[in-house]
Amino acid sequence: MDTPVGGNDPDYAFTGEVETYPEDWREERNGIERLRANRKGRLPAQVTVRPDGLYSPDGVSFWFIPGKFGFCPCCLDQPHPSMRERSKLAGLSGEGRSSATTHLVSTALEWMNGEL
Repeated sequence: MDTPVGGNDPDYAFTGEVETYPEDWREERNGIERLRANRKGRLPAQVTVRPDGLYSPDGVSFWFIPGKFGFCPCCLDQPHPSMRERSKLAGLSGEGRSSATTHLVSTALEWMNGEL
């Protein structure tokens, strides 16, 4: 899943630092907070792409989160892992976003997961 980087949005919580991950992605060992070992394969990576989809330093930055939707980098909300991918993002239309956007996102997720 790709999501834009927050930029100057004060409500955008995620920066990639350990402290900005959801609480259950972190653990404390010997007084040091770190990411849980079972989450390391799902770490978001910041990528920069141009409008044509090619990687380029002069493009727009996004967080690429491999695998299924684990958490929202903007608000750190985490849907229950047993939910269907389409259901995880169903709240978009209830938060003032257009239903067309919701449909596009859910269709893209189904395509990425090989469900279409």
